[in-house]
This record gives sequence, structure tokens and C-alpha cells, in this order.
Amino acid sequence: MKTFLRSQFEKVDSLRFEQFYTALIQWEYYITLAKTIVRNEFCYASFTDTKTIQIQGLYHPLVAIPVKNDIDITARVILLTGANMSGKSAFLKSIYLLYYFTLRGFPVWCDCATLPEVSDCNI
Repeated sequence: MKTFLRSQFEKVDSLRFEQFYTALIQWEYYITLAKTIVRNEFCYASFTDTKTIQIQGLYHPLVAIPVKNDIDITARVILLTGANMSGKSAFLKSIYLLYYFTLRGFPVWCDCATLPEVSDCNI
């Protein structure tokens, strides 16, 4: 596509063409992001000064038939129990992924999320 556009704008200097092409790519990115948010019913998480985590309708984004879970953490430590293969690891991974994507400004796969402010989360 870039070659085609460049051939159409041969008389325009290359700097203006690169600016146009960069703006076009950004526009396509924002349109795709908006469609993804609407289609998948994603939301943007909000941050709070308190040390509580409140998430409604959280699920793992890569599970084919996900189960939505709610969590409200006010304690410093939680004990997550359940039978083998009941989704404990997927639930913890989905919380981590939610934090990771939220800190980078992306929408997340839950109904509503309120998270404490952190500087970064590392793997």
C-alpha cells in the first residue's frame, strides 16, 4: 500500500508523504481499536488511591468459552482455593494481564475495574 500511495504522490516531497502515511496508519489503528472495544465490550479501568482491587466480570481473554468472575480485594493477602483444573491459574493470569494492559493504556476485558495505582508490573 505504501508503494501505491507513494506513486500517487510522486510530486509531493518525501517528508510530507511520510507525515501523511504516519497519520493514516495512526487513524487506522484508532479505528481498529474502537471496533475491538465495541465488538468485545471492553472497558477502561480506573485508578484509585486506596489499596483495593475491585473487578466485575473479569475473564481470561484467550479462553474460548470464558467464565466471568468478580473480585474485591481489600486485604494484603488472599487465599485462592479450588479443585484441580478449576481455573485458578487462568484467573490469576487474567488479573495480571488486566493490570499489564491497563498500565499501557489499553482497554480490558471486564465489565468494570477499579485498581490501585502502581508504577509498573513485571513478569
